Amino acid sequence: MVESKILLYNVLAGIITGFVVSIVLYFSPLERFNEFVYQLTLKQLIINGVPSDQAARIANETLSMLKNIEWIYPLGSILNMFFLSIILGIIHDYIIRKTSMKPALASIITGLILLLVFQIIPLMLVSVLFGNWFLELYSEYIGFHIQIIMTLIYTAFLVIFTSFKGPWSKLLESKPRIY
Repeated sequence: MVESKILLYNVLAGIITGFVVSIVLYFSPLERFNEFVYQLTLKQLIINGVPSDQAARIANETLSMLKNIEWIYPLGSILNMFFLSIILGIIHDYIIRKTSMKPALASIITGLILLLVFQIIPLMLVSVLFGNWFLELYSEYIGFHIQIIMTLIYTAFLVIFTSFKGPWSKLLESKPRIY
């Protein structure tokens, strides 16, 4: 049994966010994502000294393998947000318990942690390690709007769940064993 409802609210907000992002990704053209993977593979192979004709052949093979599993893309964002929301739920609960902060403000801080620690900082580290070309490629084919949409949806649901009583609070509360 989970000791804190805050963790459950985070998981619920994460799963809903994962579904929304999956829907957004489902209706966005997959060719952009596939082209990103192709260009990323091609660029990394060329940087590592593979001849350009061989690198193009390997990138095409990678892309053809990915086309067989395109159906799993939406599931990836749901699982990603599920696991991230568990980590963020622990952080959120810790913030509330140690600072006596109101849950709505702690939810906003948790959303900022999601944006900074799990989205912006990893992109910056990859940019530092591989070069600025990665961010340019990412911006061209994927775009940073997905991270912002994901953070806003997650934070909004988290603020709603922790600030207001609604049907979600009855779903997550257990019935007393002794009446």
